[in-house]
Amino acid sequence: MNYLSSDFLASKGIVITKKLKDWLTRASFVARTRGGPGETERYAKWALCVLEDQLKTQTVEQVEWKTVPTVMSAKALAREPRMLSGSDDSAKAVQETHVGHRADLYKECTGRAPPELRHFLDQAFDLYDRDVAKGKRHYEQVSFMEMLNIARNLQKKELTDKTQAQLRGQQTALLSSGPGVAAPTVTRAAETSSATCGDKRQRAEPSAALSSGKVSSAGEQTDNGVHSKRTKVETLLVTASECASFFLELITTDDAKTERVCRTFVAKSRDLERRYSRYEPTEEDIRPLQVLEKSFDYIVEKSREKEKQDTRSNALKYLSDQLKGMRQDLRVQNIVNDFTVMIYELHARICLEANDIGEFNQCQASLKGFYEHRSVDKSRCHMAEFFVYRVVYLSLSKQYDSLSTELIEYTNTLSLGQSAAMKEFLPTPERMQHVLQLIVALDNGDALSAVQLLQLFKRELQFLVQIYLPRMRVYWLYSILCGVRGNMSLRFIMSNLGFLPTAASRGGDTGVKAEQFWMDGNKEAAHKTFHELFSTLKVPLPTAFSFDTEVEVGHSTGVSIDASAALRQVEEYIQYLGTRKDAQI
Repeated sequence: MNYLSSDFLASKGIVITKKLKDWLTRASFVARTRGGPGETERYAKWALCVLEDQLKTQTVEQVEWKTVPTVMSAKALAREPRMLSGSDDSAKAVQETHVGHRADLYKECTGRAPPELRHFLDQAFDLYDRDVAKGKRHYEQVSFMEMLNIARNLQKKELTDKTQAQLRGQQTALLSSGPGVAAPTVTRAAETSSATCGDKRQRAEPSAALSSGKVSSAGEQTDNGVHSKRTKVETLLVTASECASFFLELITTDDAKTERVCRTFVAKSRDLERRYSRYEPTEEDIRPLQVLEKSFDYIVEKSREKEKQDTRSNALKYLSDQLKGMRQDLRVQNIVNDFTVMIYELHARICLEANDIGEFNQCQASLKGFYEHRSVDKSRCHMAEFFVYRVVYLSLSKQYDSLSTELIEYTNTLSLGQSAAMKEFLPTPERMQHVLQLIVALDNGDALSAVQLLQLFKRELQFLVQIYLPRMRVYWLYSILCGVRGNMSLRFIMSNLGFLPTAASRGGDTGVKAEQFWMDGNKEAAHKTFHELFSTLKVPLPTAFSFDTEVEVGHSTGVSIDASAALRQVEEYIQYLGTRKDAQI
């Protein structure tokens, strides 16, 4: 058993957080490097003891897992973790933890479950209590939606059992009445009744019982003629049942999908503020369009006040959380109009400035479909701007198939006259030429050209590039060091990695009025990023080096590093990244 897995610790009642999961990943990697199975198990038990020592006085959230060691000393004593010895103290702590979560979860479920589901909800908690007592599950990692789904499945099972009983009764009457009964008709009607339960596996059980001969018939006779007739009837029943199940499954699946997409949602909330909820919202949680329009003005004004009183980053975080909640309200009500597009476009720009690439991707993917909607006025949208963001994002994230599709569609729209109504809202060929030049410059490590091209676009594109700059600079530096022997000037490295400023362009869309343009945004950010890069790569900087001096002097000061030694460090770091699934660079 893997003692350093999240599932094992979760079964012991330990809440798995992101930082703890990262620590377990590092510990598991070290465990795989041990000499043999015995050493691996010894290390795993040592790591569990370290974890238990940390949790004696602190909770999982309070522990600084980055500072907890994962390297076991050669003189470390062999210890037996308490969670493996099955001590009563550990079990008691886990049990007490479960009780509070169960009470809160049960209260949430009973408040949201319809009346007809309450009985099955109690059954679901009884079943879950048994698994918790056995250590297979725990209440800290289950949501109320999962418990409601268990209750719904129990409700479906009861309906299925009743339908199966009716089916057996009809089949018994059929076998008792003789050969003159139309078997397919009876079976199809019964199968239609069974299909309403929505469980394909359980619908197939009556047919399987028939084919195996496990049917309670009133007249089990030894006469060969009667037995032959019964066999023929059973064969017809099985064939008709299988066909009905196949086609009814198709119909049921389509209807379910249509119901989810087209369901009406009557919003009742009047709150001006609401954050995104990962649970399925109710009508009391969702706000109608009129309230959302008032809410937008309110949260924008509040974010401006927060920026004046606090910091811009906190103001952006507040605005991003509120816009994500508004997106959820619009989505569950299937509202697609100009207001929807405005919300998604604004949130996408904020996500770029806040370095939230995941939320930006969700916004830009949704916007592509919104732009083609009939209820959206394309003249009020920013299709060309977000087409540029999408193309550059696909290139930086190495989604080359999607990038090729976007460029092919763009070319067909312009040259073949397809979607003439969309043509005027796309970037001009000259604009797209600059976009492709920027993509090529970033891919080839031509930081000087990339800096010049970035000034032709809005600041949001610079924010997008900055998200991927740490990863790109590692490979740019690797390419530079591969072709050099001996010492290399640090100013030369700074210039080719985009750490030095250039003269600001006056003709771009960035709105920058400063004398200089920095790829990192400003001098302070460039200074911080430069030192973080070399610290991450473990390449020591000379004591005589000064970032400010290199920038202000305007020429090389003669401070350099050993290119061969730096190349080895970069290679080791790239190799290390290849062993990590959670590497964000």
